[in-house]
Amino acid sequence: MRLLLDAMCGGLRAPLRMCGHDTAYALDRDVEADDRLLALAREEERTLITRDRELARCGRCNGRLEGVGREDSDGERPAYVPETADPVWRCRDCGQRFWRGSHWADVRERLPDGQ
Repeated sequence: MRLLLDAMCGGLRAPLRMCGHDTAYALDRDVEADDRLLALAREEERTLITRDRELARCGRCNGRLEGVGREDSDGERPAYVPETADPVWRCRDCGQRFWRGSHWADVRERLPDGQ
């Protein structure tokens, strides 16, 4: 697998390389602009890894997440979603809700660059 990491994902560079992935890092190539990153990924046939999208996939089923209000379209709020939760994301596949709860700091701490 050939990967290209954007500037926000530099912390993944060494672990991915140690796992055997051919991993290029944008800042090692002096590339920061998104259009140049995409062009480089295409030129070198690499998959671009970026953190430009916050909470894009469901942690339960890997479905795509979409931003929603605290309530569903019928005005109901699932019982497990706190009243103070905002924003809220919903998985398009399994319906699981996600929000910035008490675990948010722990998740951010585990991600590269603390983002």
